[in-house]
Amino acid sequence: MLWFRKAANQGNADAQYEIGNRYYRGEGVVQDYKEAMKWWRKAVDQGSVDAQVCIARGYYLGQGVVQDHKEAITWFRKAADEGNSLAEGFFGIMYSEGQGVSKNLEQSYFWLLIATANTDVDDYEVFVRVRDYAASKLTASQRNKIQKQASEWMRQKGFE
Repeated sequence: MLWFRKAANQGNADAQYEIGNRYYRGEGVVQDYKEAMKWWRKAVDQGSVDAQVCIARGYYLGQGVVQDHKEAITWFRKAADEGNSLAEGFFGIMYSEGQGVSKNLEQSYFWLLIATANTDVDDYEVFVRVRDYAASKLTASQRNKIQKQASEWMRQKGFE
């Protein structure tokens, strides 16, 4: 932890992110969600997209901060716009559930199409299940339109 702290104090985003993770999991330190959020915010200030996802998760679950789905949406959106598949997936799930946003199955389907096309995370099966549920509630015309929009978004971001 000493070397991580030295690097983190010199502004190294990876070290700041890792210290946040260690506080989150209680690895080598006493588990402390507030301290994890503090370190992830420092990492975000240095450009860490992964730390944005962690902050979003904190707000989503109320870990280290007061639970706030609207704030979680804000952070998931930032990371999703950067191409983080975990953020894209949770963003889609939140649209499906109407958490922090109005329920919108078209937006849910859009983000989950992107997430499932670009993911290697453990939550892949969950993303597929929610994506397929959203698709089942849409017309073929809606699905085709959203598939084109998602393909265009991925092309513009360089993820195809």
